[in-house]
Amino acid sequence: MELGTSFDAAEGFRIWIADQGPGMATEDLPRAFEPFRQLDEGLRRRTGGAGLGLPLAKAFVEAHGGTLEVASAPGQGTRMTILLPAARALPIDAGASASPS
Repeated sequence: MELGTSFDAAEGFRIWIADQGPGMATEDLPRAFEPFRQLDEGLRRRTGGAGLGLPLAKAFVEAHGGTLEVASAPGQGTRMTILLPAARALPIDAGASASPS
């Protein structure tokens, strides 16, 4: 598993996570974002889940003006990338503490 972040003033925030799991076929990707849908019904029986994780994540990201991109291939894993606009960033006050008061 790989997890990373980056920030660019022009591009914005980029957050990604990648795995080397079973992956998904390109034609299946739109269905993966349908509520209550799992591409592998056998997986639902083995691990549980309602099929809401990806639809909720996409809705949350879009509510913040961002996008959720997916790159996947069967047998090669999946990479999810969240892009959030730079305008959503809060300015950092050099004198402020990073920990809550």
